[in-house]
Amino acid sequence: MNNHENDKFGYFASGILLGAVIGSVVALLFAPDSGKRTRKKIQRKSDELMDDVVDYAKYSRDKAEKIVEEGKKRVEELMDEAKTTLKKK
Repeated sequence: MNNHENDKFGYFASGILLGAVIGSVVALLFAPDSGKRTRKKIQRKSDELMDDVVDYAKYSRDKAEKIVEEGKKRVEELMDEAKTTLKKK
């Protein structure tokens, strides 16, 4: 996956997460419940969303580490190719 595709995925995932947050808050605020019940729902949804954010951060970190490792391997390959080319000359 190239950088442009990674950017697109990041924007898409951020949009989904932001939409979920906004949708949850709006749904809770317009629900016909008591203030105490609504606050409990908001707290529960906040906890769920925080868990989602943590999971997304872990996923993003793992993906970034994979991309870095692939980049390192590619740099090593290019260096080996350059050394081989220079030895031939």
